[in-house]
Amino acid sequence: MFLTAYKSNAETYTASVQFETISPVLVFENQVVNFGRSIMKKRGDCEMLLSPTSITDTTPSNIIGTASSNNTICPISNDLTPGQYELSGVKGEAITVSLIGSNDRLGSAWGFEPKGIFYPLGLSESASGSVSATVIPNGGAGTQVNLSANGQATLYVGGVLTINDLSTLNTSAPLISTFIIDVIY
Repeated sequence: MFLTAYKSNAETYTASVQFETISPVLVFENQVVNFGRSIMKKRGDCEMLLSPTSITDTTPSNIIGTASSNNTICPISNDLTPGQYELSGVKGEAITVSLIGSNDRLGSAWGFEPKGIFYPLGLSESASGSVSATVIPNGGAGTQVNLSANGQATLYVGGVLTINDLSTLNTSAPLISTFIIDVIY
């Protein structure tokens, strides 16, 4: 009987894998959503519309909030100020933006449903030609948009303030609430 020794030509090698994660989209609040000091203490709605919805050869910093004609608790000339939020992330990257509000404040005495417009320009960037805004509704799966070539964008938020119950609202007392701006790649 012959015994033969076998020698293997195989080798085990431990290889490496490398990757880097990108930083999340950063959101900076420059201006809070403000419905002013003239909200009437009665049941109803105040809708802040945002305009203009397109800009030409300018920066997106001149967006204003105006009351819609369907308002029942704020005058058309109300001092409405839209929220202004700067977004910063990976240059030209697609993102999904969601606004999530609730109609459950102080029990259900009042609520805010945010609605926004998104410009793919940062506040220091200028449009070359016409740039249109993308409407960002309240809730839902979000809206896909792109950051600018410099990785910037501006989000303006208005929406609908609804008063349902007057018993828990104090006159001349500021009412403050929150909503969610959800931004993901």
